[in-house]
Amino acid sequence: IYFLETGSFKQVGTWNDLYERPLTPGAAQIVSYLDPVVLRGRLHAAGADWDIVSDELGKSIRLQGHVLRQGPYLDGVPVELYYRPEQIVASNSGPDETGFRVTGTSAKAGLEFVHVEHERGWRGTARWDGRSKPEGGQTVSVSFEDARQLLLCLCSGQDSTDSTGVAESPAMV
Repeated sequence: IYFLETGSFKQVGTWNDLYERPLTPGAAQIVSYLDPVVLRGRLHAAGADWDIVSDELGKSIRLQGHVLRQGPYLDGVPVELYYRPEQIVASNSGPDETGFRVTGTSAKAGLEFVHVEHERGWRGTARWDGRSKPEGGQTVSVSFEDARQLLLCLCSGQDSTDSTGVAESPAMV
């Protein structure tokens, strides 16, 4: 597959290559049966690791699988993290993550999904792993902890996004 974006080839490979290792947000979206979940925040050095501090969720999430060199030049840089919805887990049996409520449900490829909204305004989709069928308005637990981040984009700033919220020219890491 040759993935063309903004007039040039951005990635060449098999469908599986684009699905597992997309090089741009556009490639991540085109090969998904559900839109990737985007979480915005700022990088924060955490010892030898990096966290994303998300104002959208009011919490930090540890970066997994990305190799970033330590240095003060990256601390505080705005970023976008892309996840596959099937790797984010929502349930009614886990620890109570306050602020998430169900706004709808859907099913794709034999999996059940919930659409959730956080009290701070973040919206996303997660795989449902609860014991009972989710209901609209229900408060649920949502975990990013075991989700493998699909793509990390370093953004030049808050004004670098278009009306869809996707960075126009992010640097991929």
